[in-house]
Amino acid sequence: MGTNHNSQLDYPNYDFKLTDLEVSKLNLESQIGGWSISKILALPDGLALLKDLRLMEWLDLDNRLLINLNANPIIPEGYWVESHRGLGIWTWNPNIILFQSPQQVSNFIIGTELMEETLNQPVLNANVLDFLLIHRNLIPGDWKGLRVFFPGTIYHDQQGKLYVRGIFYYQPQFAWVPLIEPIANGFFSDSVMALSITKLDQVFKTFRHHC
Repeated sequence: MGTNHNSQLDYPNYDFKLTDLEVSKLNLESQIGGWSISKILALPDGLALLKDLRLMEWLDLDNRLLINLNANPIIPEGYWVESHRGLGIWTWNPNIILFQSPQQVSNFIIGTELMEETLNQPVLNANVLDFLLIHRNLIPGDWKGLRVFFPGTIYHDQQGKLYVRGIFYYQPQFAWVPLIEPIANGFFSDSVMALSITKLDQVFKTFRHHC
């Protein structure tokens, strides 16, 4: 179930179907719903079409939530995207690593230095943040008391100052709320960076290599 083969790539258990509207957005010749990754890849421009897919999430054939980390991120008003590390298709996993620099244990670290420490880490981007803002019931309870940032997406304002977006639990309102923090600020022990606990699937690394 959910296993499909292509002459170039194999996507075991990660296939998903597209609705009529999604097919239309991709400008496919056929307007019949139910297109899957395998069908799209079989088209002459399949890889390019799949790369241009900008929807954020799907359910795969095993009803697992998939998040498209390559999709364009949401941009808050007054900001622009400085960088966006698209890492392919990521299966939702609540066991996210919360990275903290050793400097933060007893002091704080400037955000620019902290970003450098995560350059070679599988950082999650703002698409995961916005996914969680939609599905707040999925946010791990042990994140309360922390400011969790998603450094895979960096923004800038009109003056060129850099920012990273995150989320925290605002106790007076008993609610998870988004935040956007200047990278030039100091990040104390309650500020952590969200990393993927699992390696991204090799099939999607291959997909990125061919695009």
